[in-house]
Amino acid sequence: MEANPLSDKLSRRALVASAAGTLALAVDPASAQRCPSTPPPRTKGPLVFRDMDQQDLDEAFDPSLNAFNSQTVNQRSTALDIAARGRLGAPLAAAYGTLQIERVLVYRTKSANAPILMYFHDGNWTQGVARYAAIAEVAVKAGAHFADVDFSGVADVGGDLNRLVDQCRRAVGFVYRNANNFGGDPNRLYLAGFGSGAHLAACVLTTDWAQEGLPADLIKGAFLGSGIYDLKPVRLSSRFSAVKFTDEIEEALSPNSTSIGFARRSPSLTERSTPPNTSVNHASSRWHCSWRGELRTPWSEEATITSSCWRRCAIPTASTAGPHWR
Repeated sequence: MEANPLSDKLSRRALVASAAGTLALAVDPASAQRCPSTPPPRTKGPLVFRDMDQQDLDEAFDPSLNAFNSQTVNQRSTALDIAARGRLGAPLAAAYGTLQIERVLVYRTKSANAPILMYFHDGNWTQGVARYAAIAEVAVKAGAHFADVDFSGVADVGGDLNRLVDQCRRAVGFVYRNANNFGGDPNRLYLAGFGSGAHLAACVLTTDWAQEGLPADLIKGAFLGSGIYDLKPVRLSSRFSAVKFTDEIEEALSPNSTSIGFARRSPSLTERSTPPNTSVNHASSRWHCSWRGELRTPWSEEATITSSCWRRCAIPTASTAGPHWR
């Protein structure tokens, strides 16, 4: 019996296509990153938070499941940061504390007496070193100085989130007191944060600055995204074992727990709406503040914020000669 030439041709085409697909996956992993299929049905275990069992809760905090192309996104972000730093040049660096990690990196704009945007980065509180030149470039081009904050990884401070909040508060006080040294306007100081950095910034927003000898309205606005503002589900998840939670830390550093206090502590940040909670990753009431239009960036002029935490920290006083910027 003769071989079917059409069948043979199709088989070879299939082989060639298969080989090409394999090569594409090896060369470009992004081509393999497709929307994941629906997980198979399973029997839910005992509920641990709202309608979630332990697996549901852990998966809610797993970016590999919710952002299946995160590896490609992170690689792209790294490339963008390297390119942006090449255009911006090295930032000024100054220590706001005694630890090597306690420093701020300032990317300066060309405008004199410009507003300042301080950024607190994400990383599940475990990644302390800031490398966000690509975000800095947006602010610099908009006419603002961008201050990237380094702080300890939570594992390096015994799992104590209070230490990270303390560092972030001291960094803000330091930048305010020394803004003139890099051409910044201390009266136009704003915060931004993402993920765990948004949580830290939310805690900073509640600081009683007047008791530290600083203006009560030191922070004029904030833009926070994808922050975790209720630490209860975080505490229950097995993905955050590096954090040593206590009842006191959960209460003090959960922005949802004392939101009325937040409104009183931050009179310049006004409540606009409180839509219902939508997911464990954003388990918070939503508060909005006026951005006041100082920074003409692609961001919305209404910034999502929410905060609490009553713990204060000592803000270092700069010497008359100013800090050593290098």
